[in-house]
Amino acid sequence: MAPADDLAHGPEQTLLITELGNPRSYPWLRHAMFYLPEYPIYELRVGPLPPGFYAPRLATAMSRTPGAEIHVPAPVQRLVWFVDHWSPVSERPVGLEEVELPYGRCLYVLPLGPTPVTWAGYTFVRDGPPRRARAAH
Repeated sequence: MAPADDLAHGPEQTLLITELGNPRSYPWLRHAMFYLPEYPIYELRVGPLPPGFYAPRLATAMSRTPGAEIHVPAPVQRLVWFVDHWSPVSERPVGLEEVELPYGRCLYVLPLGPTPVTWAGYTFVRDGPPRRARAAH
């Protein structure tokens, strides 16, 4: 799978993940925000750091959100890790694909279905589609 194919689904269908605390990766949040401004990006604390995330595109994102449950918008079909290398202390979720990029870097792509995904103590829960308003009687 070519890297262009991985991001070809568009911003509304892709959630980018950067990591803070991965000893084998630079914290790529600012680069991702600059080069891919249309994509939702979540920076997750990993390793010895307490669980929590920073999602700069969320209205509530002036600070890190504590906790390990992350609600993903319904249109999102894939999680893409924007890291140098997968952390050797983190398990790889079933179905994770490694896509090699130039200069020894990789993207890690995980198709997201209706079932929650657990990784490194986090649980990604895909929100249901918006409900239609009922007519008042």
